[in-house]
Amino acid sequence: MIKKLILLLALLAIAGGIYWAVKPVGDDVALEEGYRWLYDGSLDGWRAVGGEASFAADGDAIVGRRGPGPNTFLRTEEEFTDFNLRMQFRWEEHGNSGVMFRAQQRDGDGRTYGYQFELDPSERAWSGGIYDESRRGWLASLEGNEKARQAIKLNDWNDIEIEARGATLKTWLNGEPIASLVDVFGLKGFIALQVHSGDTGVMRWRRIRIKELDPFVKVGAAFAADDWELDGSGELQVAGPEVQLSSFANGSDADLPWLAPKRRFNDAAFELDVPVCEQATLLQIRYDAGDGAGQESYAELAVTADRAEGRLLNAGEVSAAVSLSLDTGESHRLRALALGDQLVLSVNEQDVLRVPASGLDDRGQFRIRPTLCADPFTIENFRWLDVREPRDEVDFYKTLATEPAPVLSPDEALAAFRVAPGFEV
Repeated sequence: MIKKLILLLALLAIAGGIYWAVKPVGDDVALEEGYRWLYDGSLDGWRAVGGEASFAADGDAIVGRRGPGPNTFLRTEEEFTDFNLRMQFRWEEHGNSGVMFRAQQRDGDGRTYGYQFELDPSERAWSGGIYDESRRGWLASLEGNEKARQAIKLNDWNDIEIEARGATLKTWLNGEPIASLVDVFGLKGFIALQVHSGDTGVMRWRRIRIKELDPFVKVGAAFAADDWELDGSGELQVAGPEVQLSSFANGSDADLPWLAPKRRFNDAAFELDVPVCEQATLLQIRYDAGDGAGQESYAELAVTADRAEGRLLNAGEVSAAVSLSLDTGESHRLRALALGDQLVLSVNEQDVLRVPASGLDDRGQFRIRPTLCADPFTIENFRWLDVREPRDEVDFYKTLATEPAPVLSPDEALAAFRVAPGFEV
């Protein structure tokens, strides 16, 4: 009897340990199907980086308190790709804060960078907008979105939801949709709670839970030399992520060739490094020749040594154009993304053109026009990503009401068989 009692107590202790491992301390909230807790009453699996603000486990919540130095982050050791993240947040003392996702730390100084769900107690009230911390700045502000600006509660708990699904990022605040954008600067990273630098700010986070989703973005197969088309003169050499074009032109810009993969793309992203040149290197996505000269449609990025220009053409008419200055280096990192009707063109760590509704065809060419500054002109670190989102629609041919082929008996099959002259069956 005593042995049975000891065994029962041991089983209860084990069960209790498992229970607390999956349930936030002191909280009776039900965990949604497919989710798991990221905070269970201790900071195991978390660590602070950056400045000297402090974080502490306080029952069912994590508390962050202002401190000296730059922005401070409590980050997960674990990294995540595609997910839905939910939690609650409130201020005990107002100060700027946020939730980082798909974040990384830079080599060297360890600075945290990446996407951030903004928590803004100021009159601006851009909480729920997406900020690119220590990189590009605002990607989706709440300027002009009064309904979203009113979603924040300054003196109560706020429900936060973040979804990162392939190249699509979405946020909600207290059930209100706040931001939605496409981007491929970061497809995987950690989650972190931010205490911004400054003299004020005490924050609480609780009920932190995540549902991991199956990632679907794939790195496309590398192109061999035979997979490229060269519209013009020159010798092409391809070795994995490096593409070289040599002795390709010696005249005006009109003589410069266009280089393009033979296939056409719909939802895809492209990344490549090009040499810094005084003349413009051109990159185009979703290119379609239209009905002839002057009727082309595409989004274009033109890059010189110190300047980038982006423009959108529909049937030969410019519908968007942006120009910005660049820091000069030995090369520029170009990124181009097309997903549905949305387009993003970027150079280094700056967005040049972001178009939420391009009006372009859903499939087109990706192509590059190198410039004359180098022989060979070398494209390095080239890769493309298939960012097509999973769809529930059934392929049209699977819905056709086609009758199955009749099943014939051996005698019927023999009678239906036509014998060629000179042959016997």
